[in-house]
This record gives sequence, structure tokens and C-alpha cells, in this order.
Amino acid sequence: MSVKKESFGKTKQGTETFLYTIENKNGMKAKVTNFGAILVALYAPDQNGQMKDVVLGYDKIEDYENNGSFFGTTVGRNANRIADAKFEIDGVTYQLAVNDGKNNLHSDADHGFHKCIWAAEPAQQSVKFTYVSKDGELGFPGTLRISVTYTLTDENAIEIHYDGISDKKTVINMTNHSYFNLSGHDADKIYDTKLMLACSHYTPVVPGAIPTGEIAPVAEEAHSHDNKDTLDAITPELLSDLSGLQQYEDRTQYEIQTLNEAVENLRPSTHTHNNLDVLNALTAALLADLQGLQQFEDATTYDIHDIREALLPISTAAHTHNNKDVLDTITEQYMRDQAAFQASTASALHGLSTGLSEVSAQAHSHTNKAVLDGITQEMLDDIASIGTVVGQAHWHHNLTTLNSITDSHVTRWNDAYTTAMNLTERVGVNEGVFERFKTEILYDMQGARTSISDIYTRLAAVEEALSDVETALADIVEVSE
Repeated sequence: MSVKKESFGKTKQGTETFLYTIENKNGMKAKVTNFGAILVALYAPDQNGQMKDVVLGYDKIEDYENNGSFFGTTVGRNANRIADAKFEIDGVTYQLAVNDGKNNLHSDADHGFHKCIWAAEPAQQSVKFTYVSKDGELGFPGTLRISVTYTLTDENAIEIHYDGISDKKTVINMTNHSYFNLSGHDADKIYDTKLMLACSHYTPVVPGAIPTGEIAPVAEEAHSHDNKDTLDAITPELLSDLSGLQQYEDRTQYEIQTLNEAVENLRPSTHTHNNLDVLNALTAALLADLQGLQQFEDATTYDIHDIREALLPISTAAHTHNNKDVLDTITEQYMRDQAAFQASTASALHGLSTGLSEVSAQAHSHTNKAVLDGITQEMLDDIASIGTVVGQAHWHHNLTTLNSITDSHVTRWNDAYTTAMNLTERVGVNEGVFERFKTEILYDMQGARTSISDIYTRLAAVEEALSDVETALADIVEVSE
């Protein structure tokens, strides 16, 4: 029927963006923007004819400039993952951004097609977006001229057509990254929504969600289980387990953040001291503390790495409903990690306590005894505070979840799986259920990687702050001389 154009605000660089509303004769609407060729909204009728926005998105352009979840985006040049963040064409290796472990995900989160300004050509019931990606952009070869056309049909279908040509051999694998909620974007979770894909084949993946290159028939894998009642009974149990693992991940991130804040408070107020011997002793003690804190950081990094590695076998084992041995192994590994964590923490705190005790002893022979005693007591109080935080960190909060899975869920899963495999008459196909919880697990794993990256950033900030303390003490010593 028509296309309406309106301003969608300006980017941080001052470039104006536009929002295009496509409407068909039935009143269905699609809203798209030339920033990233993004699908912003899709108003579709429900069974009662009521129009609801069924895709997730934002109302302001500044939110799309961040958009870590890629809501509604046109992803390119390559969507999904490329192993080791590189590929080879005609003997030439092309290196991409390493942004997902050791791999590349969605080309580039900050500079991909979804962050570019596209040229727009509105038509009667469609909008065509065009972009020219230069040779070498994001690491890909060839100048690529690409167009994405959104069309809203009178049959209430949204069609997305991609057309591109490159002057060199290149990789092109684009997609639209919209998230759908058929009850409306502001409705509850989609766990009760059932999706069936009439697929004959699929692409198996290895840990890290990298395709193996095989195109396998679904009939040979878990995706072919077609006993709906059995699978519907299993799915809520798996979703509950995923929720427990997410809570453990959130708790771990909170404890590390609390520990980082406590360490930051260790920075001493030494600017009023003018006794060179005392300051030299204090400097030596702080250097020892730095070493102890580095050991603690290494131990924490090891623990987080193990959590990440543990999530991968859970994802794999969940398809066979025989994960008791895997979970038992994870539980034992966590217990060993706890002992190593305690030993490393005790060593770090012992070094800190010893250094401070020596400073305290020396302080009694100098004229600024009262000031130094105050600093010593304050730092000792900080040690006690850290001890409390570390004590809390030793609790493995997923033990209840693991025991619950090991003792009660496994039996039911094994019985249900045996029943499904022994059925002589199979009715229907329920591929969507397995696809759904598989996707949930992969997104949880991606969330865990993001949390780990945040932890590394915070630990780097702690190390930088302690380096500032060392620099300040060196300046004080120089002034005293």
C-alpha cells in the first residue's frame, strides 16, 4: 500500500538516520531503518486480529549503536562463526577479528554491516537498502556491492531478499538476526511456544558451535525423536537445569566483582610520610602483596576456565539424557578446584599479613608511630574483609542442582528415552523441542564467555590500580630523598 519515511535520530557521529514504515492492505506493518538495514518492528495480527509487535528491538537509534544482542540486524559479511577467525581462498589466508574465544562471530560486533549507514530506496510495499563493502573491509577480500530488500506482501508475509556481487572471490553468508515473540515483544517468555522445522538434514557442530562441514540427515540423530509426550516431559527438566547453571554463573560473577572492589580499597594513604626507611619497608611489603594478588588472580582465572569447560560437556550430554557420569565428574572437579582456590588464597593473604606485620613492627621505632599504626590497622582490617569475601567465594552454589540432576532426574530421563526408542509406531515430529533447548544452551555458553571476558577486564583494572600505588610510592621516595 505505502511506505512512510520519518527521522529516527542522529548517530554519535551526527549522521541522521531514518525509519521506514511499510504497510499492506490488511494493516500489517513493518518498520525498518537505514542504520544497519535493521528490522525494528513487525506488527502482525494474532488469531483475534489484534496487531502486536512480534520482534524485539529498541525505540531509539542510540540503543542500536550498542545492540550487543544484534536485535533485528542484517549480519555480514558472514553470520555465525568462522573457526580460528581465518579462512583461505586460492592459497591466500585472510585473518578476521578474534571475538569469540579463538573464533570469529558475526564478522565484527562494532563495525559489521549492522553498524553501517545504508542507502535506501522505498517502493510501493518494500524498501531496498544498498551498501558497498570495500576490498579488505573487516578482513574480507573483494569490493562487495550488496542490497537487502524488505517486502511486506498482502498475504501478511515479510520477505527479505539479498543480492550481492564481488569483484574477487570472497565469503558471503548473511542473515537477519531478529528475535521473535509471537505473543508480542512485551509479553512473557516463549518457553510455551512450539516451533517445527520440516528439515531433512542439518549441520552438526563441535564445541564452540563450529560446523563440522557435514550435512547430516536428521533421521540419524537425536533430532528425529518423534514421541511428543515423552519429549515434552523432558524439556521442562532441562530448562530448570539451565536456570540453575545460569544462577551459579551470576553468583560467581558477583563474588569476583566484590573481591575486586575489596582489593581496590587496599590502596594506602602514604602521602604524609617522610621517613625513608619506613617507606622502603612499606614498598617492599606492597611488592610482596602484588605477587600474592597475582597468584590469587591466576587461581580465579583457572576456576572460571574450568566452569566454562564444564558447560560444554553438559551441552553435549544433554541430548542423550545420560549425563550422570559427566555431572559426577564436574562435581568432583569443582571440589578439587575449591581446595586449590583455598590454598592459593591462603598463600596470598599470608604474604600480605607478613609484609604488614613487618611494617607495623618497624613503625614503633619512628617518630610517626601514630600515623603508621593507623595505616597498618586499616590494611589489616582490609585483609579481614577480603578473608570474608573469599570465604563466601568457596561455596559452590550449584551443588544442589548437580545432586538433584544426578539423583533424581537421570532415572526419569533414561526411562523416558528407552520408552521413546522402543516405540514401534512413531507419531509426528518434534524436532523443534530439541532445537529450542539446544539454542538455549548455546546462548548460555555465549553468556558465560561474555561474563569471563568481563572478569578478565576487571582483573586487569585491579592490576593497573596496584601499579598506580607502586608508582605513587616511588614518587614519595624520590621526594623524601
